[in-house]
Amino acid sequence: MKSLERWYLLFATLFFLVSSSVNLRAESGIWDVQKSDNPLLKKALSYDLDEGINPSGTPDQKRAEELYLQFIAENPNSPLVPFIYYWLGHTFSGKATLKHRESGAAVKDYVKARAYFKKAIEAYPEGKIGTDLIGAKVNVAALGPTKEEKVNGYIKCYQWLEDISSLKSEELQEVLWLTPYQKKLANYRENFISKAVQGLQREVKTVEKVTAINMVSAAWYSRESRIDLLKKIINAFPDKEPGKLAIEKLRQSGDIQVLKEIDIPSPGVQPLESNAKNKAEMELQTEKEPMETAKVETEKEGPEPALLTATGMPIVAYVLITVVVAIFVVTLALTLLLKKKASSRGKSCF
Repeated sequence: MKSLERWYLLFATLFFLVSSSVNLRAESGIWDVQKSDNPLLKKALSYDLDEGINPSGTPDQKRAEELYLQFIAENPNSPLVPFIYYWLGHTFSGKATLKHRESGAAVKDYVKARAYFKKAIEAYPEGKIGTDLIGAKVNVAALGPTKEEKVNGYIKCYQWLEDISSLKSEELQEVLWLTPYQKKLANYRENFISKAVQGLQREVKTVEKVTAINMVSAAWYSRESRIDLLKKIINAFPDKEPGKLAIEKLRQSGDIQVLKEIDIPSPGVQPLESNAKNKAEMELQTEKEPMETAKVETEKEGPEPALLTATGMPIVAYVLITVVVAIFVVTLALTLLLKKKASSRGKSCF
């Protein structure tokens, strides 16, 4: 009996942990899109490339785009407009997988993807901040047509992220953007807003790190203007993570004249203290490798965007895990109850 009770407590704990993770991942407007009764959105989802939300449908990038844009044209003031533009950006970049391209269901179009990410930023409510806005800004930088534009975009994005990092929790609550579904959750979920703020703060820290790494990587692979771009990063962030990473890269280049010009000790003279973890990450970073939460999907002559996902693990996976754990919990609870009743009946017979 004690063993059974332990299993029950274990699965009950797991159930509540999984349930809370589902609630916290409601940062994305995809929840609102899926729950919408609008026929255009329902039909668009049936053509969506994301297998997590369209596991049994027929992926068709062009048809999905037409339906999403039709919804925006008919509902220009909908709070879902910024997210749908953001989702379209991913539809023409990260979600257009090799399997989709080979089957003719989709094409990769980084120019169109960047344009949609820009529209997502423009459509976002003024003065509000959400994870989709953060992702859109990073992707606009990542999809810059040249290395110089990428670096400049990353610099602006990192400075914007620093401004958000400086806000206190109370200030973030004032600017936090909630979708209609999230607002409903906030009405009956205790501490939902504070947890959402904490989630946003974690997201900002993660994206800051990814942005710093990709900023320096873009500068490093710009062979014609490598030194100038690294120096620009150092000047913009002399005491911050991007500047430290850029200095490390300059020291690796071994250009003594440049090191002297910006007053950096040359290799073998005075080792520069650096974060070992970041150094290891920089060694691994290439134009074709993903960096943590960033998906870097490139083609031979294409850009190397750091495409940040909005939903993390597919929502369907969360739901399935929750259902399975819930079944375990209910089954164990009933078994425990029946055993207790059987035990009490046995005692009453004597």
